[in-house]
Amino acid sequence: MTSSPAGAASDGSQRLDWVVLLPSTVELPVDDALVLGGDDAFGSALVSGGVAESWHRPDGPSDRAMLVVVRADCPMDIEQIARHVAPGGTLYMEVDRRRRGRHGRTPGAVGQILRRLGLRVFSTHIVAPDFERPRRYLPMEHRRALRWYLRTLFIPGSAPTRLGSRAVSLVLATPATPLVKAMAQRYIMIATSRSDEAPAVGVPLARGGERSIVLTSGYDSGSRAVLLPFEPRAASPRFAVKIASSPGTAIGTIREHERLISLHAILPPYIARGVPEPVGRYTLAARTACVQSCAPGPLMNVLVGQWHRPVAESCRDLDVVVDWLSDFGCATQVELSTVASDWTSIYRHAAVVVEFPPDVVTLVADAERLARSTRLGACAVHQHYDAAPWNVHLDGTRPVLIDWETDKLRPPDCLGPPLADVLYLATYWYFLVARTRSHDAEEAALVRLFATPNTKDPAVLCARSAIDRAADRVGVEQRAVPAALVAMWLERAVYTHRRRAALGESLGAAGSRPEAYLRALAEVSPSLFETWTNG
Repeated sequence: MTSSPAGAASDGSQRLDWVVLLPSTVELPVDDALVLGGDDAFGSALVSGGVAESWHRPDGPSDRAMLVVVRADCPMDIEQIARHVAPGGTLYMEVDRRRRGRHGRTPGAVGQILRRLGLRVFSTHIVAPDFERPRRYLPMEHRRALRWYLRTLFIPGSAPTRLGSRAVSLVLATPATPLVKAMAQRYIMIATSRSDEAPAVGVPLARGGERSIVLTSGYDSGSRAVLLPFEPRAASPRFAVKIASSPGTAIGTIREHERLISLHAILPPYIARGVPEPVGRYTLAARTACVQSCAPGPLMNVLVGQWHRPVAESCRDLDVVVDWLSDFGCATQVELSTVASDWTSIYRHAAVVVEFPPDVVTLVADAERLARSTRLGACAVHQHYDAAPWNVHLDGTRPVLIDWETDKLRPPDCLGPPLADVLYLATYWYFLVARTRSHDAEEAALVRLFATPNTKDPAVLCARSAIDRAADRVGVEQRAVPAALVAMWLERAVYTHRRRAALGESLGAAGSRPEAYLRALAEVSPSLFETWTNG
């Protein structure tokens, strides 16, 4: 099941998203952090990430620090760890109960020991999937926040996971939170030697007592964190806080905030309802953060990814979002002759960045000729760039698209080909409906969706109908769809290469997923153009 952008790959970076969960009374960067366990690269990451001016290992059992950071592999017992926290200091501790001899370290047992030694538990969060790739921090003390996550954002990938998530959701509907704590296998605990009620670092406009979900919004070391604060008895977040991973990547978060302001200024109210409202811009833990309204309803991929869900219901969801994207395209459409940027240059310039095989080069040339012979090549619309089911919330029949982040690698005016966002959405929607679980399955599904002239697949027929309707709405000929599709994947391929190069990360010999999709389409190029010429 696809749930991350094309080109996604695991990053081996030392992410520090947990920093935003520290008490706001911790003045960052601290002068010196004491690190227990882990490797030296993690200590260096604390310095480069603005958490500490310096770091060190303990000189002895009496060595104390104002910030003690404990990795999951630390061999010390809880009493030894607690003695390293200086008066007024803070403890951040990872606990992996799957490690040998750690099964008894339940949150309740650890908290009890810390309290006996003079430390107060500030917060406890479940960590998933693991400490090497922490992408979700879920507050154990807030059962409504956990239940909201399971119902709104969580996608169970197997039958046991589905049964488990339903069981946990039922438990969370009762006051049986201690049971959830006892079940937690990997978690972090933050404790202090103070007794204040400070909010977490990452919560602006704090009201007190809030607990937050923290998610990694993306797939590489430049991806930001998203913090969702819940008031003590709230069933949904107050707002969403987008926090840049570093000063170097803050431009994306800032530009998203500016885009939201601009879109709400120019869009008609009925379309603007599908865009989060900007609230404010802040600096949190020395990181740029922008606050926006939290989208109501579950994510589209949670709904479409439900086991045994009728295709007709998923088709209804697709139609709702495509109709919104069509209205959005009409509201932002401009003539290419009136703007500085020209998206059609992607046909010529992509090969400068990415090395394509001959059949893809031929496909691109054919797509460019088609674009220039149709209305597609004469106009442009505002792009979301990642309008996939994981970025669409559905509140009944009302869609809200989140994550409008862009960076310097994309044009300042965010203009691109009409239909690009619709085709991107339809692709990943179909991957969900078709239950693709491998790269080969994705490529086969892409061919079925766009390059199989005669089909009886109801999901394919639904997606094509939605695309036809969108093309008619924005005034683009149906036969131009392949040209828009190729331009969209070319842009994604170029962007993925440039982003990884900027982050110093390699794509590997296989290249990016957009490149693989272009190769798959090039193999069936005649059928691709025939499918959209003959209807």
